[in-house]
Amino acid sequence: MSLRKTLILAFLLVAALAYIVKVQMPHDEEKRAERMLFANLNNESIESISLSGMLGEFTLKNTEPRPHRTSGSQEDSMDVDALRKWQLADVQGADLDRSTLNALISALVGFTLDDKPLPAEDLDSDLEVYGLKTPALKIKVNGGGKTTELQFGKENSYVAKRYVRVGEGKDLYLVTPGLFAAANKTKNEFRNKAPLEFLDNELKSISIHSPQTGVTTFEIDDQYQWHITQPIRATASSKAMADLTREIRSMRAVTFLDGDLKLSDYGLDTPLIEVDMVFKGAAKREPLHLILSQPDGQPDSAVYLKVSDKPSIFKLESNPLPGISKPLDEFREFELFKFASDQAVQLDFEFFQAPSLSLVRTGDSWLVNSKPADINFVRGLLESLATLHAEGFPKDNRDYGFANPRMKLVLRLVGPEPEKKVIERTLMIGDSADQSAKEGTRYYAAVDGTSEVFLISKDTLKDIYPREDMLLQREAPTQPTPPATQPDQPK
Repeated sequence: MSLRKTLILAFLLVAALAYIVKVQMPHDEEKRAERMLFANLNNESIESISLSGMLGEFTLKNTEPRPHRTSGSQEDSMDVDALRKWQLADVQGADLDRSTLNALISALVGFTLDDKPLPAEDLDSDLEVYGLKTPALKIKVNGGGKTTELQFGKENSYVAKRYVRVGEGKDLYLVTPGLFAAANKTKNEFRNKAPLEFLDNELKSISIHSPQTGVTTFEIDDQYQWHITQPIRATASSKAMADLTREIRSMRAVTFLDGDLKLSDYGLDTPLIEVDMVFKGAAKREPLHLILSQPDGQPDSAVYLKVSDKPSIFKLESNPLPGISKPLDEFREFELFKFASDQAVQLDFEFFQAPSLSLVRTGDSWLVNSKPADINFVRGLLESLATLHAEGFPKDNRDYGFANPRMKLVLRLVGPEPEKKVIERTLMIGDSADQSAKEGTRYYAAVDGTSEVFLISKDTLKDIYPREDMLLQREAPTQPTPPATQPDQPK
């Protein structure tokens, strides 16, 4: 091929490419935008979506709509804050399921008609043939200064698409089933089944009111440790409190009762449990008051919930009462002397009728009363102390014997780098508690003061009560020297 022909061919290719980029592609994009009826809308600019069909009729309303955008992007259909502003038009304050709502809005924004409507000459005059005489679903979208209605008819099983028309227009289209599937739901399917949504770190306090147990109040400190503050002051179990908040947060509604309802019809005028939740200032949330009832009083009967900031009464999927209203001791911390054993550097023991004992760490070794200690026995002692478990808590207020304790331990810990903060903790074992055939001998114990007394078993005391002779390093036994062999004597 000559150079001249090569140049001409190259010019034609460049011209064709320029035409595609500058003319054909923008034209195709423009035609596609025309077929995307809701391309300039999103979850903020849509004012309302009305759905009517075989599954009911209702309207989803945006309480704070904003001007429509000019971009065809679907990114902000995922804006969670904007989705929170949607609710049912006929139930003020009813939360919607954000996942279901977002799926509908995403399907609307991305909805595209086919290139051309079905040929008019091939259409039957009877709309019943296409399921459009009585549409299976109507979607009316209000936003961007106009209202657009879509009517969905039957599904064409041969092409796996559904007949649709815009309003009462004569043109019919076949479209993919995405939007119909996202919109063809009951009112309850669009509602949020979780009456309560919160994070544990937003909480300041929880109070549980029960006619049987009275009021139990829990408060969380700046280190995210829960404490019982009513009816007693005690350390709360982090696990038990996590279980409690999860139980409250996991409540799910199966039925929503709306309108002018009487609480007495659902036993909510004399509730079994009331819960008050107070949030930290940073959460910017109002306190919540929950009331729960079980009118029939049977373990498997329905439980109803009313939340102070919700308009509805919720019939719950399962019974949360056993997980919320529990005996006080089930919320208490049973491991009150927990510590990281590798941070221990010194243990000073004092005994009522025995010499004191001191354990000091030197590098990777330990000394017991300035003598080398057996590292394995020391590790065993530290493990027993770090996992010290309460057998229960005394119910009476008496002298527990801490003035002259059976054993007192002062434990020094050094925190990790770079601060290497020194922490000092104390453990005291007092008198023996009353014996019973069921529990055996138990002893009163207290950690870091005497405000929170608990009970430990006799076996537990034996595991944490050290003796010098048991902790000393054993000398390796010497092996006897074998006799020297003598050479054979000549006969």
